[in-house]
Amino acid sequence: MRLKFNPSNNRLRFILTVGFTWLLMGVLFLNLGIPPIVILILAFLAGSILTYFSIREGASHRDIWILLLLPVLLQLGTSLFIYSLPNKSPLAIVVWLMYLPLGYATILGANIFNVARAKTIPLLRVAQTTYFIITLATIFIFISMIHLHALNWLLLLIISGVICYFLVWQYLWTFNQEHPRSPIFMKEAGLATTLFVEVALVLTFFPLKYSTRGLLLTTFLYCILGLSRARREGDMTSRIIAEYAMVVGIVILLMIISL
Repeated sequence: MRLKFNPSNNRLRFILTVGFTWLLMGVLFLNLGIPPIVILILAFLAGSILTYFSIREGASHRDIWILLLLPVLLQLGTSLFIYSLPNKSPLAIVVWLMYLPLGYATILGANIFNVARAKTIPLLRVAQTTYFIITLATIFIFISMIHLHALNWLLLLIISGVICYFLVWQYLWTFNQEHPRSPIFMKEAGLATTLFVEVALVLTFFPLKYSTRGLLLTTFLYCILGLSRARREGDMTSRIIAEYAMVVGIVILLMIISL
């Protein structure tokens, strides 16, 4: 069955899905006498259900849960981040506002990947780049939120590793949607997660702010995913490697300065 990609027919549905979820998250800033955890759960459940109905058209049972991964994790991470920070914190407000464009782009990207299984469309590469950016934004939100709570180091590493694995795996899936359970993808995601967790473990020995830890780990994941993408596109040159190494060096230098 060939799907017809018509963004104008889906735009309203996507906007309503993201807008309603965004408004529910915004209730966390209000003092309505309702326990924030209740609002958090309602926002997550409502957003997940609406997202499912927004992208399920034409998607197989095998693909739908993969397509849901990034939108749902972005919703969960944003909600938890707002919930974790003090009421009306400027950073929480910024993250809340950023959810609107990121959430819409994520659902639109999921729809593009869904359609791309049936036919070739020029927007596929744009969707891959968008997913790359939003994957990094999501990992930053999650890692910052986890470090904000100053969890036990073992629990911190476990949660970080699980989130990293699924985010990396779904990103790799965007390059080959025919084989979501490919051993190659799983091994690459596992390797990236192992390196990510090792760096996270090293950072626990430094007295860094939660946002600095989030930035460092996000930068590290940026390099891993960027190099993986370059390898898949046959663009793994010494110049590309040097550019990513320079990015890591600059961030490490900033970390040292901030100590």
